[in-house]
Amino acid sequence: MSRRFYELSPAERREQLVAQGLLTPEASEALASPSGLEAHTASRLVENQVGQLHLPIGVVPGVLVNGRTYTVPLCTEEASVVAAASNGARIVREAGGFTAVTPSRLVTGQVVVAEPHDPDLVTRIEQCREELFAAAARAHPSIVARGGGLRGLRVRALPPAGPDAAGARGFVSVDLSVDVRDAMGANIVDTIGEAVAAVLRERFPEEEVLMAIISNYAVEALVEVSCDLPAPLLVQARAARGLAPEELADLAGRTARRIALASDLAQVDTARAVTHNKGVMNGIHAAALAIGNDTRAMEAGCHAWAARDGRYRGLSRWSLTGSRQTPVLHGQMSVPLPLASVGGTIHALPQAEAALRLIGVGDAAELARVVAAVGLAQNLAALRALVTDGIQKGHMAMHSRALAITVGARGEQIEQVAELLRQAPRMNQDTARTLLAQARAEA
Repeated sequence: MSRRFYELSPAERREQLVAQGLLTPEASEALASPSGLEAHTASRLVENQVGQLHLPIGVVPGVLVNGRTYTVPLCTEEASVVAAASNGARIVREAGGFTAVTPSRLVTGQVVVAEPHDPDLVTRIEQCREELFAAAARAHPSIVARGGGLRGLRVRALPPAGPDAAGARGFVSVDLSVDVRDAMGANIVDTIGEAVAAVLRERFPEEEVLMAIISNYAVEALVEVSCDLPAPLLVQARAARGLAPEELADLAGRTARRIALASDLAQVDTARAVTHNKGVMNGIHAAALAIGNDTRAMEAGCHAWAARDGRYRGLSRWSLTGSRQTPVLHGQMSVPLPLASVGGTIHALPQAEAALRLIGVGDAAELARVVAAVGLAQNLAALRALVTDGIQKGHMAMHSRALAITVGARGEQIEQVAELLRQAPRMNQDTARTLLAQARAEA
């Protein structure tokens, strides 16, 4: 009987991915490398470099998005994240998969004037649109040649920060919408922004141009992802065992309702919304990190989006549809994800480049759709665990291995101590040390 993917060793998993054509032998070798970056590369990526931090990369197989199946790498130190995302992805796959769209993929930049003197400055800047677009094209001809460049320009008047603010007359922000193709686009947007700033300084010498900078609030790079799950798919196999059909239907309906209630709670309570969204970002952040993208930009943008109406809310919504006899759990989420499939440090990090190849996307918009689906899968698994068995049962089972490693277990001792920890009345470091000592004494 063939073993399941999670039952294989890391080397066997890589071999299987190579056999499936998802990894090249070179990419497999890069993922297997224990040494991380070469010293001369690491010392040039950051200042005052003294060492490297190594984190494991796991994969979520079978993420079905828009009819195509993906294998998605996640880089994280947290136990149970990969297992939960895999579980959520499996449930959605059995229901037909995720539907995801990216209405647009533009990155925003800001050129800001501080304390404007001219009350008509907004109108006067808008009258310079052609000149500003021309300056943007001259500033970055290579992105224009690739089909990108400045696509939109909006001018906003902003109030002062308050009575004690450094400036009493507020600001004017020139918002730039830039097509950066498949890059994350910080350098492109900043270059175009500085060119626009130069024009403003020339045209309005009496005004103070404060800055030109990308905005990580990427509301023009939204991903919309959804799924529809017949309630019986939400019932775990062990819970369904021995149930009559009507009992199974009742349990399925109650589980779907409880997930919807947990989702509602995250819409009205900030304390819950923060943790709800942390679960979503467990998937998104780990995928972005694995492929060498800017995780801080993703986090900042998504959390700002969660508070877009003035109240911090859950990023995802789960609701009941269908009939009382055949309930369906509908999940949906929109998140700003300006993920990149080229540029940045992706190609400077061999493991990140290998991880990106593993996903096998054609462009950055497709990448964002897949990563958003992983975030929603992770959220589904977390909510289902919360409203059924509780989060600790699954999480602590995974955490037992980390505890064993923490107290010094190595090799086969890790699984041995972890198994004993899962059976112990208390799972903590003291218990782990005692069990490790026993294992060594018996060896």
